[in-house]
Amino acid sequence: MQAVGIMIESMVVYAWAATGRTGTGNTTAVRMTKLLGFIWVLAWISWTGPGFTWVIARKLVPGKDDVVPWSLIKWLGYGN
Repeated sequence: MQAVGIMIESMVVYAWAATGRTGTGNTTAVRMTKLLGFIWVLAWISWTGPGFTWVIARKLVPGKDDVVPWSLIKWLGYGN
């Protein structure tokens, strides 16, 4: 899915550059470009992120499986 995201982003960047609105002197255009970039990244992470975390989370058994097999905090006696 990351390759698809890169392709979509490249097409949008190409289309945006073709409109000629990427002037470095125009502060509003620069801010709008950054804002759209941030929105794109958040949307992409929100859409693709749960698929990666669900694979790990569904296999965990409470009390038996930990994401990290050894914990310094538990070894020191501060954890459960």
